[in-house]
Amino acid sequence: MIQNNQQPPPNDLSRSPTVSKAIRRPQRRDPVSAAALTNAILKRHSEYSGHKTSAAALDEPPADQNRPVQEWLADIRSLFDLSRAPELHGRLVIKGYSDL
Repeated sequence: MIQNNQQPPPNDLSRSPTVSKAIRRPQRRDPVSAAALTNAILKRHSEYSGHKTSAAALDEPPADQNRPVQEWLADIRSLFDLSRAPELHGRLVIKGYSDL
C-alpha cells in the first residue's frame, strides 16, 4: 500500500473509476482507437464538453491506428508527473490523447 507521502511506482497505471469503466468495454488486449476511449469517457462526463457530448463525439480513425488499451494508457501515463497526477482520470486521458 502506498503511504500518503510516497509516490506510486513509475509504471503504475492507477486510474479513476471513470477511466476504469471506460476501458472495461473493450478487452484490454484488443486494439481500440483513442476516439473510442475518449467517447466512452465523454459519455460518463458530459460536463467535459459543455453537456454537448453527442456533438463532441469523435469520429473513428482507420483501424490501423488502433492499439491495445494498456499501450494507450502507458503512453498517456508517461506524459504526466506522477507526483502531480498520481491517478489517470478522464480529463488527463483526453488531454493525453490530444498530446500523443
